[in-house]
Amino acid sequence: MSKKEWWDDEIPPEGYYQVQPQRGREFIVRIGNGQDVLETMQRFAQNNNIMVARIHTAYMGALKPQVFLKYVPHPDRIDPTSASKYLKDIEGKKWMQEIPVKTDNLGMILSLNGFIVPKGEGEPPEVKIHFLTGASWDSEITGGHMEPGTKVAGEFCCFVTELVGLEMIWADGVKYAYEHWFKEIT
Repeated sequence: MSKKEWWDDEIPPEGYYQVQPQRGREFIVRIGNGQDVLETMQRFAQNNNIMVARIHTAYMGALKPQVFLKYVPHPDRIDPTSASKYLKDIEGKKWMQEIPVKTDNLGMILSLNGFIVPKGEGEPPEVKIHFLTGASWDSEITGGHMEPGTKVAGEFCCFVTELVGLEMIWADGVKYAYEHWFKEIT
């Protein structure tokens, strides 16, 4: 890949890219009361030598507090009408920004998914999770990109499926692994 952004690559006639990894090991992970979700999942990935996996099907759990990132208008660019889907307008200036939000209400997990992927070339994996919570008497439906400090209230269970048979394609100058793409190992 060149130094351009991965989303600037020419799109194939089909309109998408694909790789077909194989399923590796399957896990059910249970995290106890008071544990930081991201820190605990990070330890789980490292202890099990998982480099790429999907996190899915959270079937039990609540969070308190919940710390996440949400998009808000950038203070310099309040009008988003000219913005592209990559958060920059035609002048290349950001029109949105992510800010951390913390809620202390008990939030039952309504939806959760994420992935485990190397943070950078030759680096250990990192955990990225998106979630929605709500369904409690004092809790709005909310969520976003989970941040450290999100703790389990009671217990939390999810499935983790390791993905094997692929390799990262590392582009020059790209900071985060999830901005790269994969190639299948034959």
